[in-house]
Amino acid sequence: LSNGSRKAGLGIHGLDITENISENNNLPMGIYVTSVEMDSPAMNAGIQAGDIIVSTNDTETLTMHQLASVLNQAEPGDTGNLKIMRQTSGAYEEMAVEITFGS
Repeated sequence: LSNGSRKAGLGIHGLDITENISENNNLPMGIYVTSVEMDSPAMNAGIQAGDIIVSTNDTETLTMHQLASVLNQAEPGDTGNLKIMRQTSGAYEEMAVEITFGS
């Protein structure tokens, strides 16, 4: 809570995939989702552990700090678009996900 107002949330835990980590592990740069909270906006939108968030609302979002800034500007109940990379058959495929932010 900040000044009595509710903040928007996704319900994920993640780690930044830096340029160095990306190059050394053949991963896209972005936010690696380590876990998704039960009954969270992320779970309801179909986001899974192992997904990599690369943008929010068409703005590159590669760090947890950048994601926190996006969430600080949103209100619970707002909708947004995430671009994620999901590993399928050994390769990463881009997916668009619409999400309704929670609190």
